Formats: sequence, structure tokens, C-alpha cells
Amino acid sequence: MELYGQHFDSGTIGHIHAILGEEPSISRRQLSRRVCEILQWRASNGKLKDAYCRKALRELDRLGPRVDRFETQSWRSGLRR
Repeated sequence: MELYGQHFDSGTIGHIHAILGEEPSISRRQLSRRVCEILQWRASNGKLKDAYCRKALRELDRLGPRVDRFETQSWRSGLRR
């Protein structure tokens, strides 16, 4: 699935789940920065595309179980902060 110019495959979504499992109290901003680092998602000036990543995380949260068959409650509740 492509969101805001970045591809989110099952591996990426798995990383997001792992982060949420390790740090259940992580904020959406902290999570988006971690995801940007994993994906090496940066603007041409080298800064992380943090705002686009937060938007993508909101979209993944909205899609919920339809995204790569992740049907756990932790997916929906884990991203809402």
C-alpha cells in the first residue's frame, strides 16, 4: 500500500506493531519519527518527513483490519494517542 509517496508493506506494518508492543505508551509523534528512520523517509533537505508519516499512520489506523489482514485490537487502539 502506498501512502503519501511511501510504500507500507507487511514488513513495515510488522515493524510498527513491534514498536507498539515494545513501547505501548509511545506517542504518535515518536512513533512516526521511528517509522521515518526505518523507512529512511526524508525530504531533500535531509529532515524526516514526520508530518507525512503521522498522516500515513492515521490513514493506516482508519483502514484498520483491512490493511494486510492485521485484525488485532492493538492495531486500532495502539496508534491512537
